[in-house]
Amino acid sequence: MKIPQILYHYCTTDNFKKIVEEKNIRLSDLMKSNDSMERDYIYNVFQKVENIIKRIESKDQLDAQTDLQSQENRLLQAYKSSFEKKNTENPFGFSYEKLIECKELFCGQSVDLGICLSQEVDLLSQWRAYANNGNGVAIGFNSKLFEPYISTINYENRKIRFGKVEYDVKSQVNFILDKWVESLKSEESKINIMFDLIYDALYFKHSAFFEEKEWRLTFSENSKQENMKISLPIQNDCILMPVQYFAKADMLIPYRDLNFNEFNEPICEIILGPKNKNSVSDITAFLELNNLKGITVKKSKAPYR
Repeated sequence: MKIPQILYHYCTTDNFKKIVEEKNIRLSDLMKSNDSMERDYIYNVFQKVENIIKRIESKDQLDAQTDLQSQENRLLQAYKSSFEKKNTENPFGFSYEKLIECKELFCGQSVDLGICLSQEVDLLSQWRAYANNGNGVAIGFNSKLFEPYISTINYENRKIRFGKVEYDVKSQVNFILDKWVESLKSEESKINIMFDLIYDALYFKHSAFFEEKEWRLTFSENSKQENMKISLPIQNDCILMPVQYFAKADMLIPYRDLNFNEFNEPICEIILGPKNKNSVSDITAFLELNNLKGITVKKSKAPYR
């Protein structure tokens, strides 16, 4: 997977100030993010998968019109050769709700935190949605800050990962089905494979958001109080600070700050939103005052006033 050299975090000017001064980026609860329909969308994707698996398990006639016909035929063969031979049953019924319930039963309730970045440098929809209607800033982060997490890393039952969001529903469904087949091959790894799907689904979004070209850094952990109180040193001399909460729209939202103070050249450039009233020289002076030198600062070219 090729990672863009710079990834952009669109934010308000106030949040930009805090990030620069404190050298922190915030990973907050993804299921309470701006896209409130995200969890509902994930439910719908798993529902599509559940319907396919039901047809496979009941050996119904496959629909000749479906885009997934070849995938279903392949899965049917896998089902016959491994799942049926063992004469076992799928313990989860393969609904997202049941996966969540089983995971909480086995592992306890978890919290999934993340920060969203875009590979698009000056995108009008991002300015509108995440940067105070164009008055904010896009921070161009050096993607090397996130590179070590391109494969999931485990920290004592915690998971941290960096990856690209998948918007194509067919690819999402096929990914889940492949994992389902993999789970049939080993009773020992079945539970872990199935539970990992909950984490993988954090990288699924509706195709309507495709133009964002989003990447995410996510961190999942058990929500036990003793886990949330500690700092976690991670790769690149960064530190995940203890869990805190902020209030938004009458909701308390958990987050961890990732401190990047020891990372060399974390920020490559700053783009001022189309309505941002700050001058390039003012922003440059502010960055240099906070020991961030040599950063390109420029104005948005998006036609939005």
